[in-house]
Amino acid sequence: MQPVTMQPLVIVPARRAAAGRVSRHPVSFAVQPSIDALRRAGAEVWILPPAELTAERARALMQRADGLCLQGGADLHPRHYRDVAADEDVSGIDELQDRSELALTLAALELGVPVLALCRGAELLNVACGGTLHDLDAGAHHPASPPGSVGVLHDVSIEPGSRLRDALGVDASSVSSMHHQAISRLGDELVVTAMTADGVIEAIERRTGWTVGVQWHPEDTAADDPTQQRLFDAFVVVCRGADAAQA
Repeated sequence: MQPVTMQPLVIVPARRAAAGRVSRHPVSFAVQPSIDALRRAGAEVWILPPAELTAERARALMQRADGLCLQGGADLHPRHYRDVAADEDVSGIDELQDRSELALTLAALELGVPVLALCRGAELLNVACGGTLHDLDAGAHHPASPPGSVGVLHDVSIEPGSRLRDALGVDASSVSSMHHQAISRLGDELVVTAMTADGVIEAIERRTGWTVGVQWHPEDTAADDPTQQRLFDAFVVVCRGADAAQA
């Protein structure tokens, strides 16, 4: 009998939505293309609803996981990166989700658990490390797309020698984006690893460990674009521990 190979367990923090046609009650959910991409890469996915987490509880949860994948979603409350209240430039704020994801991210960074952060996730990663965000001007704004579609496709250049470059295997890529905010001041121990031609930061990573954040949505095109799927593949390899020495 062949031994059973355990799949690495990746926590995916869920988003919340109000009751509607799908459910009579509020729901917690994760985006299916992200789940599919992680599963294609060989991960077991643990969708974790937002909760009030102490630092101790967040560490306990992350000690049970092999990786953390932060999803896209609504804006982060500005109070986490500047001393003002939310205004008309931000939308969809869920303060419980903010607190829950920040606690999990800080625990993952403390424990050295691999982190893959997508869109809002990259913004949250930067803020968790002490960085800030800014609003993009109208010309750089990526509008929302219809349900089931990809975002605005545009090109990014990727920094040689970065973990992102190693994962994707290319120096430039066409990516799917939908965001009206972007990284401003970098958080501690973070470096920029991809940018657009007009200077928008599109990817960051931590100097130590395997912590990569991309401002785009690789899950949008990963099913048909091997380059974007390779990002999930590389993340899961590190979660599995096979590449721990290089991480």
